[in-house]
Amino acid sequence: MVLVDAKYNFIAVDVGAYGKSSDGGIFTHSNLGKAIEQDKLRIPRSVKLPGTSIEVPYVIVGDEAFPLKTYFSSYQVKPIVLCACGAWASTKSDEKRLLLFEWKILRRIYGPKRNEENLYERRTNAELRAMFNEPNIVGILKSRRISWAGHKRPIGRPRQRWTDRVKEDLKLLGIREGEQLAKNRELWRGVVEAAMDLQGPE
Repeated sequence: MVLVDAKYNFIAVDVGAYGKSSDGGIFTHSNLGKAIEQDKLRIPRSVKLPGTSIEVPYVIVGDEAFPLKTYFSSYQVKPIVLCACGAWASTKSDEKRLLLFEWKILRRIYGPKRNEENLYERRTNAELRAMFNEPNIVGILKSRRISWAGHKRPIGRPRQRWTDRVKEDLKLLGIREGEQLAKNRELWRGVVEAAMDLQGPE
């Protein structure tokens, strides 16, 4: 099994596994897989495309042989889904759809549970949230929108609707004078971090 970069240069190679072993199993037990699992690979965060304000993630592309893991959700799924989300004027309906998407991914990762009768049953959203123990996708969206609001506004219409969404997000944090607070970068950074805890609609 090998990992190559965008120019097809080999950057990781794993040899010696038995032919009967699955690609996902080989990856999981390889040094590369363990490094990603333990967050030791230092995968770069999203970067802006040259000459734009659009952020895109670094990703590892694989097929269905590789099982979903929580780090795939954090490093690959969310950055793609939330690309340029700071400029979104999302509605509660949009946020609910995002959460449903995230719950679906997490259910694939964690699988069902056994109940007292030793039968499999679906995990609840609360159980998934406790197991994942990271800001959910709506919290990240709101945090990035507030971060964006601290230094720029999206180009074009509907600007007012976007501004209203920012005000609603800040109101959930108990903040009403956002424009004044944004002038202090240190305080605004704390607001951006606090927004990660905004869960969105259930």
